Parts: sequence; structure tokens; C-alpha cells
Amino acid sequence: MAVEFIKKANLLSYAGTKCLNNDYAHHECTFCMDICPEDALGLVRDKFTIKGDACTSCAACLGSCPTEALTLETFDPNSFVLQLTSKEEKVVSCKKDSACLAAFDIHHFMTMSLKNDKPVSCDLSHCSECPMNKESALFDEIDAKISLANNYLAELGLEKALEKVTEKAEEAKPGRFAMFKKAHNTVKQAGVEGATDMFAQYNSNIPLKMVMLKNALREHMRDITNPKMKENLVFTSQEID
Repeated sequence: MAVEFIKKANLLSYAGTKCLNNDYAHHECTFCMDICPEDALGLVRDKFTIKGDACTSCAACLGSCPTEALTLETFDPNSFVLQLTSKEEKVVSCKKDSACLAAFDIHHFMTMSLKNDKPVSCDLSHCSECPMNKESALFDEIDAKISLANNYLAELGLEKALEKVTEKAEEAKPGRFAMFKKAHNTVKQAGVEGATDMFAQYNSNIPLKMVMLKNALREHMRDITNPKMKENLVFTSQEID
């Protein structure tokens, strides 16, 4: 039964039916385990396990999972991306209403850029002092995703790009609990309804982040000057029809 493949620790949940490592015996996907700053994710007797006493619900693992097998009760990356379109200030910051920016993957970053009429700023200025950013692993991961998203958009011929903010601005510093509470009350409630409606139109096996990017690309089809990607870029080398 599907319920046997559901695991939960603190606020983080895992759906084994969506996990590549769990679903395919010869698939060795370990992205979430590799990025976790607290070593809270691992394999016990070849079964994925969340170590509840180690997990801090930081959300860093969410953006690493290609199939969205991991979810966090207090933050939904897809809902955040949808709600960003209605905000006047196009800023993604862990000190405002977002979790760690590692919670987003390339699909999310591209959709953010495509869906907003103003440039989206990604605040990386706090990464250097973040206790989760051990040996700069999270910063390097986030920076690489944003760069790859920008490269992909440029290769399509779209004049869209995410901005990286590395210099810290003067601002109040709320506690981590307050930040996640705010994210839960604003981002998830405002965006999850729209995300659910969109997802209902498609096969549930398709990650919602991919559906969102597909729809965002469709809106810009007239502006795409190069519909075929180079092989060294992410996603596909086939034409976008």
C-alpha cells in the first residue's frame, strides 16, 4: 500500500512512490542526502530514512529532488513561485518570506524569471554567515542553479535573467521560527490553491515544477528565437514544440 512508503519526521515528509532511489532498484540518486547540511537524510538497510533528531526542517533538500518526493509543511516552493507574481517587490530572500534558496531548483528559478514582468532578485548575501552553509556547499548549489537557469534562458534567446544579490542591506533579522511561521501563513496559504488547481489538470506523476515551467515557456513561445538547446545544457537537446 502507498501508505507504507510515506515517512515523516518533524515537518519534513517523504513519499517513496515518487523517489527514484526507492522506485528503481538500480537508480542511485542521492541528491537530497548529499545536500543536507545536517546529515539528516540517509539509507538504512537500503531504505530511505529521515533522522528526525537531526532534521532541522531547513528546506535545503527540497530543490535537490527531481521528482518532488520531499515536502515541507511550512514551505512549498511551487506556491512561493506562483505568489511571487502578485508581489510588488520581486525579491527571493531567506530573511523575508522564503526558506533557504536551495529549496528551489532550476525549474523554479526559470519560472520565476519568465512569470514576472520585473527582474527577480535572489538574495545570497546571508549565505556566508549561515550555519547551514557548511564549506559553502549550499551557496555553491544555489549559485550554480541560478547561473544555469540564466544560461538556459539566454540560449533560448529570451531577454530574461535572475539577479544575484551578494551585498547585505541593512534590515531587521527575524528569528528562524518567525521566518518559517510567516512563510507558512502567507506563501503556502496564498499559493497552494492555485498550484493545486494547475496540478489537477495533469498526470500526478509529473512534478508540478515541470508543469509550471512548461506553462511559463508557452507564454513566451513568440519570443523564443532558438528552440533547440545545446547538449551541455539542462533538460533537453530536442526542439520545444
